[in-house]
Amino acid sequence: MLSSSASITVESELVFAKTCAALYHAGLPLGKNLVSTELQPADDLAVLAATALIHAHHLSAIEVSKEGSTVESANTLQAPLFDTLVLLEQTVTASRWAYTPRLILTRLYRLLAAPSLAMQHYGLANLKSIQFDTLSHHVLNRASTFSLGCNGDLTLVNECVESSQIYSVNGVDVSVYS
Repeated sequence: MLSSSASITVESELVFAKTCAALYHAGLPLGKNLVSTELQPADDLAVLAATALIHAHHLSAIEVSKEGSTVESANTLQAPLFDTLVLLEQTVTASRWAYTPRLILTRLYRLLAAPSLAMQHYGLANLKSIQFDTLSHHVLNRASTFSLGCNGDLTLVNECVESSQIYSVNGVDVSVYS
């Protein structure tokens, strides 16, 4: 269903997300006999639901900023993000190689200050070297704000080094073909 941006509300986004999530769960049996390397046919419905939940969170944040923050509004504000996390965690359990939900999870965990979970999903996305060039920003964007390197956890620092190696590899590959 298409609608104008003026008619999109927190409630309409939550209803759309609930519908997509229900359709996702109803569609899971369609892929029950697939090999583990295949994606579930309903994965896109989970991504649509997640996107609607994130948009509902964004719209809620705008409303809260206009009205003023209370403890109740702050708790309500986070609910769509946690619903998104649960749905996408279910999705990547059913579709181990679904990188789109993993990248959304990476961004959400980064925003929610859970760097180890962000790194876990980023690593499980199994990006190929050429993809590091375009997708490493999903975890490295503002990485210094949530890095635990000062506590001895060098996972993020190692990921930065590994992601930056694509530039030296590309430099060699380009010079060979020139």
